[in-house]
Amino acid sequence: MRHCRWELSHSSYSALMSEFPGRCELHNDFGHLLSMKGQPEQAVAHCLKALEIDPDYAAAAYNMAVA
Repeated sequence: MRHCRWELSHSSYSALMSEFPGRCELHNDFGHLLSMKGQPEQAVAHCLKALEIDPDYAAAAYNMAVA
């Protein structure tokens, strides 16, 4: 069941990020999710994207540091 939820979350975030590419919150939240799934390199990439969109977004900086 967890694998199904992860796939749904992954596809949902991918669709939302495609539709709203300038939303730093989506990249940050997806980065956090990837970090929790044990994918730190991908997590950092999404946190960096969030910071590229909004350099002052502290949550993304934090999530990148703990990924």
